[in-house]
Parts: sequence; C-alpha cells; structure tokens
Amino acid sequence: MDNIEITPQWLLDLGVRWDKFDTELKTNATGVKVENNTDFFSYQAGLTFKPTENSSIYASFATSANPVGIDAGDGSETAVNANNKDLDPEKARTFEIGTKWDLFNDKLNATAAIFRTEKQNTRIQLDPTTYTNGGDSKVDGIELGLNGNITDKWAVSAGYTYLDSEQTNPGPSCTRAGVCTYPNAAKGKQLTNVPKNSATLWTTYKVLPQVTLGAGAVAMDKVYGNTTNTKWVPGYVRYDAMVKYDVNKNVNVQLNVNNLSDVRYFSKAYASHFATEAEGRSAVVSLNFKY
Repeated sequence: MDNIEITPQWLLDLGVRWDKFDTELKTNATGVKVENNTDFFSYQAGLTFKPTENSSIYASFATSANPVGIDAGDGSETAVNANNKDLDPEKARTFEIGTKWDLFNDKLNATAAIFRTEKQNTRIQLDPTTYTNGGDSKVDGIELGLNGNITDKWAVSAGYTYLDSEQTNPGPSCTRAGVCTYPNAAKGKQLTNVPKNSATLWTTYKVLPQVTLGAGAVAMDKVYGNTTNTKWVPGYVRYDAMVKYDVNKNVNVQLNVNNLSDVRYFSKAYASHFATEAEGRSAVVSLNFKY
C-alpha cells in the first residue's frame, strides 16, 4: 500500500495485492489427495481529510476474496475436501465512510463508521459437507467505538454494531439429493449467524495503587441458523468481572469471572436441529509476569 500526502490535511491511500493460494489435503483413511489452486487480485483505495490534528474523516473502497482451504474441519465451508475442492473464491467489495477522534490529549479514541459489504460467488450449502458457488448477499452496517482512558485511573472499551444483512440472490434451493428449484425462499432473508445488533462494554478502575477492578457486558441479538430464517437461537446479555492485584511492577495476580449470572446462551446456530451452547459461569486465576 502507498500512502500519499496531497496536503497536510488530505491523504490518499492506494493499494493492490496479488495472492496465490495452493492447498491440498490427504486423508490417512483413504489416501486420496484433493487440492485447490487459485489466485486473485485485491484492491484498496481511501481518501482521508484531517480537519484538526486529532481528528479525521475518511472514505474507502476495498475488495477481498475468501478461498477454499483457509481452515479445516468437518463441514467447514472453506475446508478442502472431495466435495468442495473445485469451489472458486468468494469475492467481496466494501464501501466505508467513517471518522476518528482522539480525545483527552490522545488518551481516548472515538470512532464511527457506516459501510456496505457486497459479496458475490457466495457459497451455498447443499448438504452438511457439500457447498457450491452462487448467489449474492449484502450487509449494510454501522460501527461505533470508544477505547482508551477517561482518567489516569479509569479505562473503557465499548463498541456497538448494527448489521442489516440480506441474501439478495441466494441462487437455487437445493436438496441433499441435488434437486434444485426456483425461486429460493431464502431470497431477502437475513444471513445466517449475523446478529442485527451487538454491543460490548468493558471498563476498569484502579481503586488503589495496587488494585484494579473491572466489569463488562456482551449483548447480542438472536441469529438464524438456516437460510430461510426458520431456525434460530435467542439473543443474550452476558456479564463479566475482574480484579487484579499488582504484586510489583513486573508481577500481578488476576481473577476473571465470566458469565457472572450463569445465563444459558448459544454462540452459533445451525441449519439442522442443534446449536453450539456457550460456556456457563467460569472463573480463571492467572499469574502474569512482565519483563
């Protein structure tokens, strides 16, 4: 990427990237080797205006691709197997407008952005281990963030995200036997496992020179597990807490308690009849060394 300073207030970012991605898998059980080889270009352009030294307003455009083989696992849509080895990369382009502000002598950073991501060549699931290329989708979003120190003793990290997702052209509706019909009932529906609203808050306060207390929350809307939005898991709010004791400048002991209220919630929904249940209340004690 190249950063060009047009004037002290105007900055231009331009970038191009070429990726070649080769991956293969050979199972011990059958000895059969499958592979996927692909290459693609990605582009990025952005224009930034700095009205003041501690603030900026920007607009950007970027493309990206998601090839087969970046992870592995039973049923993973990006794993290389006999069913998925010929899939082309998913392609996406993102338009974004945002602003960043450094407050309290650069101790606190505030951000805000609106964006649209359009995905082409979206992978469509035919059965638990088989995907095909086809279909378009989009996500219109808003992101707000606040990170840093309000005072020397009080730190905060907060974020809110709104995602309006839609399957604009999901392609054919196919059964496990490979029988496909039009139109697809998923058209216009929300993307799977994409919540409309989500938020996080974490704050710490040094109550004594050696003692820091922390607390926070994570909130998320319900998510759908299938493309037609008939299977879903409910939203949730989870609370966490922390206490840290500094033994000296290099050593501290920390206790984290996650999911204080022991709420039962699910981290992911699936098209079939099950979902991934998240961890209940848990406590972790850690001894940290810094040198």
